[in-house]
Amino acid sequence: MDGLAIGLLLLVHWLGEPLRHAYEARVEALRAAGQPARHEDLATPRVSDEENAAVLLAEATAFLRQRESPHPYLDPAEAGPEQIEEMRAYLESLKPYFEMLAEVPKRPRWHVDREWAKGPEARFDEIWWLQEAMHHLSLRVDLDADEKGRTRRAAEAAVLALDLGERCRIPMVIGHLVSETVICYPARFLRGASRQQGFDAAEFRRIVDPRLARAPGTGPLAEALGQERVVVLWTVDALRSGRKTILDDYLPMKGVLHRSPGWRLLLYRDANRALDLFEEAIELAGKPPEEVLRDATLLRERCATKDPTCLVTQLTAAVLPRLLEVHVKRVATQRLTRVVMALLEHRQTKGAWPHGLDAMGEMPLDPFSGLPFLYERTDTGVRIRAAKRVRAQEGADWETLEEENLAWTFDD
Repeated sequence: MDGLAIGLLLLVHWLGEPLRHAYEARVEALRAAGQPARHEDLATPRVSDEENAAVLLAEATAFLRQRESPHPYLDPAEAGPEQIEEMRAYLESLKPYFEMLAEVPKRPRWHVDREWAKGPEARFDEIWWLQEAMHHLSLRVDLDADEKGRTRRAAEAAVLALDLGERCRIPMVIGHLVSETVICYPARFLRGASRQQGFDAAEFRRIVDPRLARAPGTGPLAEALGQERVVVLWTVDALRSGRKTILDDYLPMKGVLHRSPGWRLLLYRDANRALDLFEEAIELAGKPPEEVLRDATLLRERCATKDPTCLVTQLTAAVLPRLLEVHVKRVATQRLTRVVMALLEHRQTKGAWPHGLDAMGEMPLDPFSGLPFLYERTDTGVRIRAAKRVRAQEGADWETLEEENLAWTFDD
């Protein structure tokens, strides 16, 4: 019986060796091609403080934290007159903060010191820096009491939001998702500004449209996917070494896997499958968004596994399709905002909404359909939306899309 067990273990080891060699060869090939394969590979050279955009944003955030907001979570739509005035005074006291924010995109480099050897435990402080910047820019636009120049200030805030999101190149997928969120802010500022007295649609479009038109394409997405692959490789190393990591809570079968006689065979089979999925996703990231959306659905199906031993594939499946789909949503938000700006300018200059989008010349297409955005006249105005499908559990279709800046309603 003991001989049979030993023979079984030797057989499993023999079967697993080719898979191990294949995995290690793929990792070495990535490094030889200049692709990151370890967290240390993500480190960037230090730069002087005078050139470093991260230093200036950190200083701006430190200044902000010295001030205490009287109503940190204020909703201007629900606030009373006294609260509004208190917040306006608070925002006026933050003039140096906003001036520093405006200087951040002018710095040529970006560097934040991190202990990359810690892997996913490395902190990403600039995520909070960027979120605080977006929140305060939004408040300043919403509470702008000076009608003269209000449109220009809202437009400049939209451009600054885009510049900060692009400049703040936070490594790993978390940074990509933050940048995806920032792309919504031009729409957020447009919604607020277009409802205020004295809004000049032509001026807003003149300032914001050129910047939106050159918003980042698929390059950052492919880069983020390549960096996220580092987490997968780090996870494989953690699994085969048996060391405890912050991902243990996401790996419920880890202990069972290590007690299994064939765990190495299972691990390397799983790791190679995950690398296949990443290779496919990175290639897909360079395609037009319409193709990305279609193939992301197929990739999601191939990622799906109910095998409890496929720990690495399960982690991969939680990231890849979502990233690709969020990228298409970002493109749709960007394009629809540009169309809406053109719609508002048409109404302001012509005195009426157009009967169709073709009346405004060549307009960006909806990446969810590859066709013009869905535009319709109503009894009270117009509606325009992307062709994105909304899952039933997310709530009302139109309301959900409006929250995502993928639908707009205007009254005459």
